[in-house]
Amino acid sequence: MVLGWYTAEERGISDYDLEMLNSEFDWQQKEMNMISQWERELQNKSTWSSTSSNDSLSSTDVISKTNNRNTTATVKNDTNAQTKLRSVRKAPKQYVARSSKRGYTNDEGDRLFLDDKSVYHPKQKKKRFGMNTNTTKSGSSITSFNIHNKEDVTKINPVHCLIRGEMIEPFFDDPEKNRISLRCKFCKRLSRSDREKYHTVQPKTVHGLYRAVVIRLQRHINKCPMIPPDLKRMYMRLRESLENSSHPKKRSSKDHWVVNAHNNGLIDGLFDGKNCIIYKQFGKR
Repeated sequence: MVLGWYTAEERGISDYDLEMLNSEFDWQQKEMNMISQWERELQNKSTWSSTSSNDSLSSTDVISKTNNRNTTATVKNDTNAQTKLRSVRKAPKQYVARSSKRGYTNDEGDRLFLDDKSVYHPKQKKKRFGMNTNTTKSGSSITSFNIHNKEDVTKINPVHCLIRGEMIEPFFDDPEKNRISLRCKFCKRLSRSDREKYHTVQPKTVHGLYRAVVIRLQRHINKCPMIPPDLKRMYMRLRESLENSSHPKKRSSKDHWVVNAHNNGLIDGLFDGKNCIIYKQFGKR
């Protein structure tokens, strides 16, 4: 027979007993298995909720009877029960980091490191305070600052704002020597042979930062297939509108690029006798 949607009161059913439902209606095997699974889940849920209030669980198995049936369900032993409770417990609160000589440390609880602070852990490599780094195959990416800041809107044109804020990033080309380079954010995980030309630039001086980004990295952006389509379309629209307008900041202020780099700790330096950009607050001082 075809079973419509009825409540228990409408069908005169006082209890959802599996055998009675089986005899009352023509259930399919798939539906029968689903009901059995629901019963087991509800039974286990009630068993865990009753045992979680105790400080320690008994080493004997927990036995509970199903409704209107003489069958029993055995719950796993003490070890698995405690594992189950640990897996569903609430996450610990985020602890407040306290200052130290090496920046910030967080020794309590689960050692939750704050994303916006520099942290030190005895098992980690020793590092100076002042900057966070994420190690990758091609170096350490600077995460504590970006070459883009809120003053860019008033100092440089919209195209360069988008490039500085969303498309490129500084990173340690050689962490031991503190040498800084710039690269595309989106294709940095690819091998060098799979990346388009000018995916990484190494300006010789801070004053050459503007030319390295505008001339070389901008050529890469035009061809890079890893840049999200929406971001690429926004970049192209801004560029076309800027070229066809008399925008007062059509050419960005090079002085702003230099001042912003110095404020972020980037200065001129030497690497193997060659000019480069280094980070002045990292490593030995």
